[in-house]
Amino acid sequence: MESPGGPQPERPRPAPEFVCADMRRFDLGRSFDHILLAGNSLAHLETPDDLRAMLGSVRNHLTREGRFVIDALVPDVRLLSRDAELPGPFGSFESPLDGLTRSVTNTHAFDPATQIDTWRLTARLSDADGRESAYSGPSGSV
Repeated sequence: MESPGGPQPERPRPAPEFVCADMRRFDLGRSFDHILLAGNSLAHLETPDDLRAMLGSVRNHLTREGRFVIDALVPDVRLLSRDAELPGPFGSFESPLDGLTRSVTNTHAFDPATQIDTWRLTARLSDADGRESAYSGPSGSV
């Protein structure tokens, strides 16, 4: 028998179900405890009527205590308009493997006509002797 503070057995988790449908009007014939609107999909609703229709469809599918979660990216205009050639801060973390801190910066190019922001992340590591190394990953677009 394990101690109260020790590792707990893993509980089985239900597999997520992904549905591809018009978010403004769908009927799956059942209710859910959780509904996730992912990938900044909210930005694709063009009118207040579209928004109301989507919220009505979600309401019709949530259980009484259900939760509706919206994944939305609201970019900071200052970040989108900064000089694309200059790296900007993205974050930092301490490696659980060696305790050293990695800092991550990004450069980007925002196209206002297409609303696409193409970015490149660079991770930097300073070792205990102060030597720095960097790795840049492949570009991505959002």
